Amino acid sequence: MAAMEAPADFPFPFKPYSIQTDFMRSLYSTLEEGKVGLFESPTGTGKSLSIICGCLKWLMDHQEKETKRCEAILSGDVSVLPLSDKNEKKSVVDDWFAEYDQRKRLRDEAFKMKLAADKRKQRQERISLLKERYGTSLFSKRQATVKNEKMSITDEQVTVASSADNELLLDEYHSDDEHMEHNDSFESDCDIEDEDQTVKIFYASRTHSQLTQFVHEVKKTSYKDTVSVIPLGSRQTCCLNKSVTKLQSISLINERCIELQKNKKKSSTRDNDTVKTKRHRTVNSDGCDYYKLNNIETMRDLALDEIQDIEQLVTLGRDISGCPYYATRYAVPHAQLIVLPYNILLHSNTRDAVGIKLKGNIVIIDEAHNLIDTISSIHSVHITMHQIQKTHSQLLQYRDRYQSRLKAKNLMYIDQILFVLISFQRLLTRSSDTPNPHTSTGTINQSQQEHCELVRLNEFLLKAKIDNINMFKLLQYCKKSQIAKKLNGFAESYQRDEATIKDDIGANTSSSVVRHQGDIDRDGIRSPLMIIQQFIESLTTADQDCRIVIKQSNDSSSQSSLKYLLLNPSVHFTDIVKEARAVVLAGGTMQPFSDFKEQLFTGAGVPIDRFFEFSCGHVIGDDQLLPLTLSKGTSGYTFNFNYEQRQDKQMIIELGRTISNIVTIVPGGVVCFFPSYEYEKLVFNIWEKNGLLDRIANKKQIFREPKLASQAELVLSQYARCIEYNGGISVSSLTGALMSCVVGGKLSEGINFSDNLGSTSIDVMFT
Repeated sequence: MAAMEAPADFPFPFKPYSIQTDFMRSLYSTLEEGKVGLFESPTGTGKSLSIICGCLKWLMDHQEKETKRCEAILSGDVSVLPLSDKNEKKSVVDDWFAEYDQRKRLRDEAFKMKLAADKRKQRQERISLLKERYGTSLFSKRQATVKNEKMSITDEQVTVASSADNELLLDEYHSDDEHMEHNDSFESDCDIEDEDQTVKIFYASRTHSQLTQFVHEVKKTSYKDTVSVIPLGSRQTCCLNKSVTKLQSISLINERCIELQKNKKKSSTRDNDTVKTKRHRTVNSDGCDYYKLNNIETMRDLALDEIQDIEQLVTLGRDISGCPYYATRYAVPHAQLIVLPYNILLHSNTRDAVGIKLKGNIVIIDEAHNLIDTISSIHSVHITMHQIQKTHSQLLQYRDRYQSRLKAKNLMYIDQILFVLISFQRLLTRSSDTPNPHTSTGTINQSQQEHCELVRLNEFLLKAKIDNINMFKLLQYCKKSQIAKKLNGFAESYQRDEATIKDDIGANTSSSVVRHQGDIDRDGIRSPLMIIQQFIESLTTADQDCRIVIKQSNDSSSQSSLKYLLLNPSVHFTDIVKEARAVVLAGGTMQPFSDFKEQLFTGAGVPIDRFFEFSCGHVIGDDQLLPLTLSKGTSGYTFNFNYEQRQDKQMIIELGRTISNIVTIVPGGVVCFFPSYEYEKLVFNIWEKNGLLDRIANKKQIFREPKLASQAELVLSQYARCIEYNGGISVSSLTGALMSCVVGGKLSEGINFSDNLGSTSIDVMFT
């Protein structure tokens, strides 16, 4: 069938500006032709709505075209055959077998599409039945059932110590090429249906706030009742279990969640007449109260039926005792628009874990001006001497305890990991009398205390003397055997007191294991082997694509570290470009486009004719924007915020007086941007000592951008509520709020400070 032309009109919520129409038409053509699009649209031009209406219009038209094609194929109409297939038919017109094979292949494809459409129809009927049965209190009966299930659980919490050891024991590793099955994932427990045979759109942005705002924008369009939208988030964002959410580390949250899943399986499969012995330990075998498959499936159907953001899904999950994290993962195969953060889309292992398949689908990355730096940051790995030593100690204890029960293959690879860890320690151990080529002899100064070296990957392998180790096979073993998870469970249950361990690099340390409370690493995890595994994986990249920073320290071994730096981000972007039907990068400041072409797409083999570039101006006129530059303060003190003078105390005080005068006059919200968190802290400390902070607070309630992404949404909502509350006549002296933000931080991009939320924006920038 012929390619679709971009329509003249789009279902925009209101009459679009000409540049918005041009944006949507260009986006439509890019998706239809399967190109790589670079779109630049300044902040405030309705970029999000243009993306939504343009891509969803194409998606609806494409699905309608595919439905007609499916019906025609099933009816035997050969006129819908692709051009390449028609040519193939002409060349083998006398070969009836080739013609039959071609028709069969098309019929099978059409049958799968019809089957997927039937499943969607059945799911919609199931949702309608649920709503009709329960009405407004949709899950009241289900909640009562869940409560009864909780009350009926017995207190049988005992497991035999030997069975606990069996769980920590590595499975037999037969060969390096043999596939090993795992049953720890959610998918193995659920009857997940086949993925719908429809094109999906994956929309990615940097922060959780930007994704939430995008979902709300979708609700403003006419597609809110016809398109299934699923937002994805981390366990840290979606988890409802208080015993998990109280943990500070993301690694600990993930590990605890998986542990509760395993306990849930034990609770459901345990025999009632389990033998209880004297030597046992108590475990919580109830698992997670929200990990209930019936509730998760119901929540999945509701999420597909009605557009909801992460916060709304979390509320829904709490109401029906269903896990939002797994419900959204379960809904991905059936969704049409998947909204997800950068780290899920840009990391291949995370994509596989979530079940994201990009083959033939659309990828749209918003706020893409920092995409190159984000990819480099996600794939950079930093490990410390403390983590290396702790992993070596734990793995050595693990091997000593289970040596008689482990197969030869497991022992061989464990010894290889131990050898690599010892090699890292030797490389980072620097004696005090070792000469430093970068310093002169004499008194030891800071440069002599630390020695940093930047080396290529192959040079690092030679320096560490691990060039004879096959890192690819070692990494494959770590992934398939899941040794990091096993070691974490071992560290939690049987870890000995590390204070008695003396890490002697050439010595063969061995001692009995002493059980004590689980020791949590300073980085928030019990066993750092997962981080070591990430570093080993980074050593499988090409030599020219990275560098290794070796930091040696004399005063404290904990200061020594290894850091992997990614220099070629296209290495981890190539799979996305090759698998996706079309890739679109959008942002407010995307110029120069050549940077993206050279650093992301040229290495992926994208031809020049596949690129499409779009750039537009702003929708507002000159009479609707008032940019002012203040070169002097209220007393005439000159502002000069360059690096040398930005810490001038008198200038910072002058800045505070100026802002105090501004907030006295300007109603509503005032947003103030600082170049860094450190400088913002310095300014606020000086203002507080001089009473300027109190003067500002008398007129505007002050909010400061948090460093934790999980807290940004809460602070932003409190800021908005404060402005709304003080927007009318108020008995207090407050006239709104002031938000202190950081350029490049959580609130500097993709946040709509519209109307009273941002009557004035103050940028404290370098000059």
